[in-house]
Amino acid sequence: MSQTDRVTSSESTLRDQVRDEIRSRISDGRYPAGARLVEQRLADEYGTSRIPVREALRMLESEGLVVTVPRRGVVVASLSRADLEHLYNLRESLEAMAFRLAAARATPGEVRSLHRLLERMRAAVEGGDHREVVAVNTQFHSQVVEMAGNPYLGTALQPVDGRLRVMIGINHDYGRQFAEHEALIKAISDGDADRAAALAAAHVDASRHSTLDRYDEHGPAPAPAPGPITTPADADLRLLVVNPNISTSVSNLIEAEARRAASPGTEIVMRTAESGVAYIETRLESLLAGPAVAELVAQAGTTADAVVVAAFGDPGLPALKELVDVPVVGITEAALATASLLGARMSIVAISERITPWYRDCVERNGLLGRLASIRSLRDPLHGIGTVQDDYGPELVRLANQVVTEDGADVVILAGAPLAGLAREVADQIPVPVVDGVAAGIAQAEALVRLAPGPARAGSYAGPPAKAHRGLSPALAAALEAAQNRD
Repeated sequence: MSQTDRVTSSESTLRDQVRDEIRSRISDGRYPAGARLVEQRLADEYGTSRIPVREALRMLESEGLVVTVPRRGVVVASLSRADLEHLYNLRESLEAMAFRLAAARATPGEVRSLHRLLERMRAAVEGGDHREVVAVNTQFHSQVVEMAGNPYLGTALQPVDGRLRVMIGINHDYGRQFAEHEALIKAISDGDADRAAALAAAHVDASRHSTLDRYDEHGPAPAPAPGPITTPADADLRLLVVNPNISTSVSNLIEAEARRAASPGTEIVMRTAESGVAYIETRLESLLAGPAVAELVAQAGTTADAVVVAAFGDPGLPALKELVDVPVVGITEAALATASLLGARMSIVAISERITPWYRDCVERNGLLGRLASIRSLRDPLHGIGTVQDDYGPELVRLANQVVTEDGADVVILAGAPLAGLAREVADQIPVPVVDGVAAGIAQAEALVRLAPGPARAGSYAGPPAKAHRGLSPALAAALEAAQNRD
């Protein structure tokens, strides 16, 4: 290497070091949005000349972290709420693509590497090292993008992440972030591309809400301090969420919305029925789903603080309340109860006409038929149960507005697990409150656990009387016997 090459390399290294330090201070809030970055002051602070500082600022400007303002010079970029929404929407799509591709092609070595990063994050959070948490989080997402194998994906993400980096200092719900990274790694390890993409989208959406909740147009609110991570072993509470349909694409939608709706410290355990139909539309199909749901609850119910049955119509729900001594919540009863608190009359928007009689039965069973304004549904055959939102989003919104203007609904329920998460996306297009059954189920299950009302030892939901049984799985037989002997 020539003398000139050595000098150039040294200057480049110094520039990169200055850039990384300024970027870190922006990320952890030491240089807040709107703060002036004066070349000479930074040069004095870092013990260097102004040249590497100037070059570092130019690089950060290309990333979107700083901007040059007339008569003020270089300042840390600030973003409006609208800017943040646009950037997060773009990042959600790109991250979902990255995790989908990574899950489809990950090697065992790459998965092990992600697990090592997860343990570094645990140590950083528990050690109170905010800068290390930020660094590991950045490395985790960068490694997934690299695993995706699409060189243009990283190029597309860089300016988006650069502009969002100014928000990193206010966007740390550490327990949720750790749990979501853990779930993402599991999806990649399982090679489940659809689940990885859905969880990635939910992960970005949780970040969006955490950021906007703490964001003030005049500047960010302080971030919470790092502390012990809530993990499955020491979670505040554990919710078993059961999809009575056999469709894993629907389970992905349910799990993503459940994680968005859950409080920090709540662990979501997702299970999918192993027998039954792709999606339940009739009383018979609900009957067929009952044993599959009971089996899953029997297998995991004793380790859960509450159970959420995540199919509109609540297959097997009354019986499940007899089976276990923890709260069991159906997304139908949760949606109806929530809607009844928000308005006098409610309407249901469903995904098929065939489903309407069963839904009406469910409303009557919950004692709210007199408050039901209408049930309206899609009329066209479904292309795929996991793509209903994409295929019929505008039509579902039209139906929701129709029940308001023509049927007098004060509240709209978007019914069915295939619509999980849609309410968040379209609430601003509908002039009355919109209820998502999965989100309502999670929130009400959490509330019941924390209210600690105690199990049913008498009344219609008390355990069944002891008697002989035959043909049950060991798990279901044990759960039945425990229910029969409940004191």
